[in-house]
Amino acid sequence: MIEISRKSWAAGLKNSSGEKIGLRTLGATDVVGLKGLLEYHRSRAEQALGRGVEVRVCREAGYCQYRMKTSH
Repeated sequence: MIEISRKSWAAGLKNSSGEKIGLRTLGATDVVGLKGLLEYHRSRAEQALGRGVEVRVCREAGYCQYRMKTSH
């Protein structure tokens, strides 16, 4: 979940089973920070699971606009 406003962005993160794993507030338009946050959690999930993980950012349930795949 990413809520965007003119002042800030709120990124809520869940794992594949729907468990909440983080909530972070970023400055508005902080694309680099958002990508870094997603990459950090993707890397942690890969280490925990011992396999590649794909990150999906969805505009609404079931409609994904952005995917970040593992570099492996």
